[in-house]
Amino acid sequence: MLRTPVLGRSLWKSSDFSVSVKRMWGTPRSHPLRPERRCSQGPCVQRNQTDTGHPLWKGPVSVPGGTRQSPINIRCRDSVYDPRLKPLMVSYAAESCLYVWNTGYFFQVEFDDSTEGSGISGGPLENHYRLKQFHFHWGAVDTWGSEHTVDDRAYPAELHLVHWDAAKYRSYKEAVLGESGLAVIGVFLQLGAHHEPLQKLVDVLPEVKHKLAAFRTLLFSAPGEEEKAMVNNYRPLQALMNRKVRSSFRPMEEGMRF
Repeated sequence: MLRTPVLGRSLWKSSDFSVSVKRMWGTPRSHPLRPERRCSQGPCVQRNQTDTGHPLWKGPVSVPGGTRQSPINIRCRDSVYDPRLKPLMVSYAAESCLYVWNTGYFFQVEFDDSTEGSGISGGPLENHYRLKQFHFHWGAVDTWGSEHTVDDRAYPAELHLVHWDAAKYRSYKEAVLGESGLAVIGVFLQLGAHHEPLQKLVDVLPEVKHKLAAFRTLLFSAPGEEEKAMVNNYRPLQALMNRKVRSSFRPMEEGMRF
C-alpha cells in the first residue's frame, strides 16, 4: 500500500481524494540495484539510463541543459528558511475530474480547468492556479521511483499535481510557454496503510493498460507493439545551478526526519 508524505502543516481533503500533509516521515533505504542518479557541477547524468531519448526532453520547452530544470536532489541543510512564505491553500473538487488515460509514459488524470473549481493559491504564488492534471512516477521496485530525491534518498513513487496561472494566461498551453505559468505540487509516496481514495484510482488502471494499464502493470507500448513494462518513468536529476530551495519551516532545528 502507499501513503503520501509531503512537506507542510495542514490537512486537505475532497470527497474522492484526501491526503495528510505531514511534517515527519521515514526515509526508505537505498537499493543496490537502483540506477545511479548522481549530480555534478555540470549537467547531471544518470548511469545505466540515457536521457537523450527521454519523452519529457522533447519539444521546444522540454530540453535538458537549462538553468532551472527539475527534478533535483533536495539537500535539507542547504535549504533556506523563508518566514515570508504564506500557507499554501489547496482546494480540489472531485466533480471537476474528467478522465484517466495512458500517455505512453505514465497514467494521467485530467481535470476541467475552465473554472476555478480545483486549484491552489497562497504560498509563493501571486495568483490562483487551476488544476489541470495529475500523474505519477514510479520505479520497477519499491525502493526507488520518485523524480526528486531528499539528501540522495528516493521514494517508491511521486505524485505531481500540475496547475496553471489562469489570471495571467488564457490557456494551459499558453501558460506552459510563459514565465511562472505553471505550479506543480510534488508528493512523495511510500509504503504504508491501505489508502482507500488512492485504491479507487488503482482500480481503473486495467482499463488503460495500453498507450491509449495497477502502476507496474501499465505498458509503455501501444496495442500490437512489443510489450514494455511502464516502470522507472522518472527523469534524470538536474543540477541546482544558482537556485535556492526555500522552506517554510526549519527542518533541522525542529528535528525533521527525511
